Amino acid sequence: NLRNGGAGILASAVKGCASVNEIKLTSCNVDDDILVEFVLGIRALKQLRTLDLSGNHFWRAGCKALATLLADNDGNLEYLGLRDNSRIDNNCANILAKSLTYNRKLKLLLLSDNSAITHRGWDAFSAVLCNTSSVNNTYLSNHTLHSFGNVNLPPKLSVLLEVNFVAGNKGAAIRKILLHHAHLDMTPFHVQWDLKALPFAVNWFDKARGYAQNEDESNINSRKLTAVYQFARAMPMLFVPPPSKM
Repeated sequence: NLRNGGAGILASAVKGCASVNEIKLTSCNVDDDILVEFVLGIRALKQLRTLDLSGNHFWRAGCKALATLLADNDGNLEYLGLRDNSRIDNNCANILAKSLTYNRKLKLLLLSDNSAITHRGWDAFSAVLCNTSSVNNTYLSNHTLHSFGNVNLPPKLSVLLEVNFVAGNKGAAIRKILLHHAHLDMTPFHVQWDLKALPFAVNWFDKARGYAQNEDESNINSRKLTAVYQFARAMPMLFVPPPSKM
């Protein structure tokens, strides 16, 4: 029984085993109070890779506690099972999604059989997996998470998860930039670094060609030439050859 201090006792016992890498508390009547107390006790377990809490009854306070684990840069959690918890709703989804903004470890967040999560909740995860507000924010998006389990997801979110799974961290970032930013503004680069940034820009497009699954080579080349043109237009005197001496 995890009530009446049982969660704290269990967490204290586990805390003394620094090498613990898997904890399963499925269908144990875990509610918010129990989970908050339990998470406080296991935050020091930096070797923990798997945490399965499926079939329980916690809500927003419990999800906020889990969010502290996911937002911990020193954590190594790769699998979080939250299946079959009818109290997990859109607000909980939003809490969990925000905690994944800078998470680079979690690969599986199993949320099947949580019918209270609707399109709005899934959209929160889409925004974290691909923030399209700028190229830099797209680059800094989550490129690690690749599965929510057996869930009927919105098409956009399914595509983003597949990109993460197939392309890996670096490839996913490049792929998402190509998908969501048709025009790459070179202004910040040539303003700050002049022509020194041009080779890096050209090299980026050459690397991107390997991740452009649905874009033909001519399209990548066209976008590369557009970038070069932006440098040339911003600094024309550096591209025009000097007049020949008579």
